[in-house]
Amino acid sequence: MKNHLLRSVLLIFLFNLTSCTKSDDFIVENEIVGHWQMYKTEALTSVIDQWTGTTFTRKDKWFSNNHNDSRIFIEFYEDGTFTEFYADTPVFEGVWGKKLNAYFFKYKNDDNNQHLVKTRFIKIYCNNSYSIKSEGDERNISYFRKKGTTECSNKIDYKLQ
Repeated sequence: MKNHLLRSVLLIFLFNLTSCTKSDDFIVENEIVGHWQMYKTEALTSVIDQWTGTTFTRKDKWFSNNHNDSRIFIEFYEDGTFTEFYADTPVFEGVWGKKLNAYFFKYKNDDNNQHLVKTRFIKIYCNNSYSIKSEGDERNISYFRKKGTTECSNKIDYKLQ
């Protein structure tokens, strides 16, 4: 009986091992291709905490702004380029890519705008929501969702709800 049970378990294990192949994995190559709308920003800001009689103490605190009707959009194209819009007006362009399973993008910097120099990194939460952080700046986060959808808030680790 033990032998029969052991053989059955071994057969089930071998069947499961051979039935899953690399091609069964769900992989979306260009998850960020599409039209995205900013809906929220978060910033870690130094604020005056209290007056101690002679000095103020400062404390870092997260602040959040919801942009439900934001007119800021980014459209990522299949060819590795993107355009950032304010309403229907293109305001910035650049290139995007994927390295080590992480998406990033860089603005074309024709005007020597220091704000545009840093690489932006994208963290995808689900098929229609992601966040953006700038290189070397952990104090500011922008959140985008596919245009016309509702973000998957239950999967996003907001600093503030």
